Amino acid sequence: MLREEKRTGFSIFYRMLIVTLAVFILVIFSVTVTYFFFSKQSVEKYAKEAIAREMQAVSYAFHNNIQDKLGRDLKILMSNPVLDEFLMSQDDMEELNARAVERLFLRTIFYLESVESISFVDWTGMEKIKVDRHGRNKDYRNLAGSRLFSSIEAQPSGGISCTPLFEGKAGEYFFTLGIHKTDPDIGEFGGAIVMKYSFKNFVNYVKQIRIFGVNPIWVLSAQNEVLLQPEDGNVNFDPRAVLSGKKKMDFHVVSLDGGLIACQYFSIVPEKPLLQVCIAIPSSLLLQDMQKVLHFLSYVFVFSLIVVIVIVFFVSRYFSRPIMELAAAVVHFPRFETSKLRDIKAFGEIHSLVENIIEMVHNLEKTSVSRDYVDNIINTMLNTLVVLTPEGKVQRVNSAACLLLDYEENEFVGMSGEQIMNEEIMEELLAGTVIRNREIIFRSKSGKQVPVLFYCSTMRDNQGETEAIVCLAQDITAQKQAEDQKAMLEAQLRQAGKMEAIGTLAGGIAHDFNNILSAVLGYAELALMHNKNEETAVQEISQVIKAGRRARDLVAQILAFSRSSGYELTPLSPHIIVKESIQMLRASFPTSMEIIQDIDPHCGSILADPTRMHQIMVNLCTNALHAMENEKGVLRISLAQKELTEEDVKKKIGVSAGPHMELKISDTGHGMDARTRERIFDPFFTTKEVGRGTGMGLAVVHGIVQDYGGVIRVESEPGKGSTFSVYIPVQGGESFSPKAEENTPLAHGSEHILVVDDEAMIVAMLKESLLNFGYQVTASLNGKEALEQFMTNPEKFDLVITDQTMPEISGSELAREILKVKPEMAIILCTGFSGMISEEKAREIGVRKFAMKPIGRRDLARMVREVLDGEKEIRNPCEKD
Repeated sequence: MLREEKRTGFSIFYRMLIVTLAVFILVIFSVTVTYFFFSKQSVEKYAKEAIAREMQAVSYAFHNNIQDKLGRDLKILMSNPVLDEFLMSQDDMEELNARAVERLFLRTIFYLESVESISFVDWTGMEKIKVDRHGRNKDYRNLAGSRLFSSIEAQPSGGISCTPLFEGKAGEYFFTLGIHKTDPDIGEFGGAIVMKYSFKNFVNYVKQIRIFGVNPIWVLSAQNEVLLQPEDGNVNFDPRAVLSGKKKMDFHVVSLDGGLIACQYFSIVPEKPLLQVCIAIPSSLLLQDMQKVLHFLSYVFVFSLIVVIVIVFFVSRYFSRPIMELAAAVVHFPRFETSKLRDIKAFGEIHSLVENIIEMVHNLEKTSVSRDYVDNIINTMLNTLVVLTPEGKVQRVNSAACLLLDYEENEFVGMSGEQIMNEEIMEELLAGTVIRNREIIFRSKSGKQVPVLFYCSTMRDNQGETEAIVCLAQDITAQKQAEDQKAMLEAQLRQAGKMEAIGTLAGGIAHDFNNILSAVLGYAELALMHNKNEETAVQEISQVIKAGRRARDLVAQILAFSRSSGYELTPLSPHIIVKESIQMLRASFPTSMEIIQDIDPHCGSILADPTRMHQIMVNLCTNALHAMENEKGVLRISLAQKELTEEDVKKKIGVSAGPHMELKISDTGHGMDARTRERIFDPFFTTKEVGRGTGMGLAVVHGIVQDYGGVIRVESEPGKGSTFSVYIPVQGGESFSPKAEENTPLAHGSEHILVVDDEAMIVAMLKESLLNFGYQVTASLNGKEALEQFMTNPEKFDLVITDQTMPEISGSELAREILKVKPEMAIILCTGFSGMISEEKAREIGVRKFAMKPIGRRDLARMVREVLDGEKEIRNPCEKD
């Protein structure tokens, strides 16, 4: 029967061979046709994306390295006070100021490598100062008739003009920029700064761009003149025919039969294109890879066809032989009825095999439940399922458990439950305890602790014996992280509220305290002046002044902590501040304490205030000294640059990742426990005995570092010392180091000064000090009374020194009334602390100086002279007119 059926159709061997070859050929043909029709579109899309990326890079290079940088540098040069001094200089100072401007231009041309020359052209168009890369250049030109000079002159102050590209002697291209400079003395056009820029670096950058392994870049002038074209003749696809007649527009790509052309205009001055960059890729270059692939596919097809024929031949024989033997055996199997075989209309051994398989499937469906169905249910559960034996061994898990704990399923089976749960939980499970909605910890393969919400019950057989322990768990890692984040934010909010309350208190007491200190320091300095020949009196009064200055510094720390006092932030080199602080501390610290320093002078510059940086060093080092018993030990100070990652700053509000200055101060003192570390930055918290600290030092340091966008960390253990690490962001730009104040003699004068303050002691002290400086003084204890005195004879007074906080009329109100009568009146406004007035507001009113109390005699003498001399400088030009 089997042989007869084989004669009526093909055997399985030939069927497998024919079908496999047909499918293979059909797949190869489909892939080839699909590739042929869609490869060109894909290549063009890829080419357009590559062109867009490279054009974006060119645009970035042009705007960042040429347009923005040159505009910024020209405006910085224009605003430099050295240039203003040159414009306003008289004949005897003109040459000296011109040399200063030359030095400024030489410094500028030193770091702008593409700038060939910088010159200053006066209002007539004549070059007055000129420098190039060889130094001073006296080859002055008259630019009065040039189009550039006319354009600059027509611009407003600070306006920039640009020439088209022009070719130099060596075939190099240049363009010239000029910026309008207004004479600060007369407020009219005073001249221009002219900068000649070489286009060489930009051209070299463009030459390095590669698309499909070649450089297809064209650089054209705004008038379509060729400045740069591809060196490879195979990609010399001229884009100018496409550009002719086109409007100037932003970046665009044009598809042609000959290839792709992309162009973009660039300019220094808006609406005035300087040049255009084009990327021209011919079709031959676009399709060369596709042609290679088609050739490659043809070889692969032939080789693969041969390999497939051989493989299918042997595989077909391998599979067909046992199937035919099985079919013969099934036909002679006595358990089955032959009538069922005749009902199947099939050919060959497939007929017998299908009939027997169908019979077996029917029998299995009657006697068993589909295991695959149950497995799919278990493995599609989102929660973790772990089934334990009565002995506590893992019997079965689902896919969620493998994913959560990072084990393979075969690793789970037979594992002890204690490897993923603690012993206490396992004891409850083995005892048959039912657990519902309990938070426990699972341990993953790597040892990571995973918080889960746990459920467990015991599965029993018909006799009531434990058959298995079924455990369900829900991963709550995200929920716990959210709770931790919420707790951290609540703690930060409480800390911020506490800091704000302390700051409000600090600002409230500052005014009265500074008034008291003004009287104490003022009279102490007067007493020192009157008794300078008595050695004992000098020593005792000096101690009073020293204590008063310590109290003044304490108030300054309180105001710094409360952020009530402003500081000017400038780029500075921190290593200079740190070294100066170490020298100062070395002189005041005991010789029994060793100071080890590791200062990197190349740690970068930071945006900070020199005084506050000194304050950070002094407070941290003094804290380290007090932490070491008997003032013996080792103080280590290091300064370097460190890169903080996103992981380092992810929990720090207001702190960004990037390069930071790292200042580390370590001591070998008694250290701190965790409870103390949590409070060390709280204001007025201290573990020192009475007289050794106020508790403000670390709080002030914390506030300063936060103001700078930095972070401070502390590492400490009892008996192992402490390490404070300060991180402040590194800034670009030039830095400077603070200079020591010169010890100049006190300035004197003879002008008439009106002094106003509601504190009698301060008025008397200021009056006596000013009389000692040679001034005429009229004193008043009331703002209203002072205004009446001024109104009686406004021309009598040259300067008014007034307090801000006074009854009836404040200092700012008094200043407004005085300036209404005499707008040019010089006024100094003093305050111990005021939330109503600041230096900016005082300047807006017309006040010349804004001073914080207490004011020392030297500061008072200098301040008075600065205001009075400044008034004379303003009046002098008018007198000449």
